[in-house]
Amino acid sequence: MKTRNRIILSVAWMNLLLGLAGVLKFIPLGFVAVQSTVSASSTIAWRWSLDLVSDTHWIFLVWLAVLLTLKYLSGRVLVFPWTLKRN
Repeated sequence: MKTRNRIILSVAWMNLLLGLAGVLKFIPLGFVAVQSTVSASSTIAWRWSLDLVSDTHWIFLVWLAVLLTLKYLSGRVLVFPWTLKRN
């Protein structure tokens, strides 16, 4: 495998992990929402979970920018990096 392809593959895997981290940030929000239906929950927990996901649009913007850069460099959309052929 060429060095260029290794770098592209490494960045694609890091971009996948960034996307997963952006999705996983919503778990506390769902947990607090479910908890508030079962019992009275504090507004502090609700505010904390909303604050946690308030910057998700920046994560999505970086993820999309890296995805477009990878498409430019490799000629393929690498949302799932294991689809890159290893030459």
